[in-house]
This record gives sequence, structure tokens and C-alpha cells, in this order.
Amino acid sequence: MEYRDEEPAGQEDGTVVAPPGSSVVVAAASVSAAPDSRAATAWFSLQAFSSLRHRDYRYLWSGVLLMGAGQRIQEVTLGWLIYDITSSSLLLGALNGLRTLPFLVVGPTAGIAADRMDRRKLMLITQAVLMLTALSMWPLVALGMVRAPHLFLFALVSGIAWSVNQPVRQTLIPSVVPREDLMSAVALNSMGFNIVTIVGPALGGLLIAWFGVSSNFLV
Repeated sequence: MEYRDEEPAGQEDGTVVAPPGSSVVVAAASVSAAPDSRAATAWFSLQAFSSLRHRDYRYLWSGVLLMGAGQRIQEVTLGWLIYDITSSSLLLGALNGLRTLPFLVVGPTAGIAADRMDRRKLMLITQAVLMLTALSMWPLVALGMVRAPHLFLFALVSGIAWSVNQPVRQTLIPSVVPREDLMSAVALNSMGFNIVTIVGPALGGLLIAWFGVSSNFLV
């Protein structure tokens, strides 16, 4: 017997007519755009930036950029000050080590604290500590009264606050974006952190040259 693959007959206008006994299911879908942020939704609709459609995440991400840049600027400023005061490369290394030590000691417990406390409140408290410690350093530096112990104390306190603030910000991400935008939010957070890690120190050096070293504690 000869097999013939016959196509169903069609009308002159190109419409395919289904053979008798078959069923044709026609599905019609209408997609309506419901923007979450009114402005620039089309731009943020790109998958990589989809999390920026959400207002609360934009605030959180802006905080990552601003706080991260401020911390990198202060790191450069502390190094510049300790070496200017003591001319000791050993103390310069010790100061940098003291500032990063809390990330090893306090950092692992920050996630536990975030689970037991109000995360937003914890983030605001640590942010306030960072701002107050920076403001307390400004008059000491501006008046030429700063000494090495001041710098080491500042490095320790700000290091502890920053080692808590950063992981708490990370734990807030799932509460401000839906599940489908979570990957975008985490990726943008990492990108923002990398950007300020590169740009922050360079900006800190420029600010010292333009406005003096004390101005960096007001950033």
C-alpha cells in the first residue's frame, strides 16, 4: 500500500480547514502591562534590571551604592591619616586589618541576629552608628586633633557596624521583590558592590585633593 502524506485542504484565503473528527483549540491571550513604578517601566522591563521596577528595592539598592561608596572613601581616608600621622606602614596594615576583622568575627552571627530582630530596624541602627562615628571624626580631623588611637577606635566601631549592616541588607532583598525578580535583585546588589569597590577609593583620593581630608567624613 502506498502512503501519502496529504495536507488538509485549505480555502483560497490560506485558512486551513481541519479534517472531520478533529478538534481545533484556539487560545487567545491578552497581556496587559501593569507598571509598578509609573516612569521608565519599559527600560526596567529588561530581565537584568527587572527588580528596579520595585520602589522599595530601588531604595535598598541606592543605599548599597551610597553606603558602600562612603565606606570605601573612609578606608582610603583612614589609611592616608594613619600614615600621615605615624609614617608607619605597620600601623597602616594593622588599621586595615582591624577594620576587616569584624567581618570574620561578627559577620557570621549577623544573619542570626537578622532572623531574631526586625531587619529594617537593625539596618537603620547600624546605619545610624556609621553616620555618627563619621561625624564624630570630622571635627577631630578638621582641627588637627586626631591621633592614632582615634583612628583605631573608629575603624573598630565602624567595622562592626558595617559587618552587620551589609548582610542584613542582603536578607531584606526577598521581602522587597517578588520571587521572579529575585535573581535580578541579587545580581544588581553584587554589581553595585563591585562598582563602589572600584570607584570609591578613587573618589576618596580625589576628594582629599580637592576639599581636604576632613571632608571625607561628611560624605
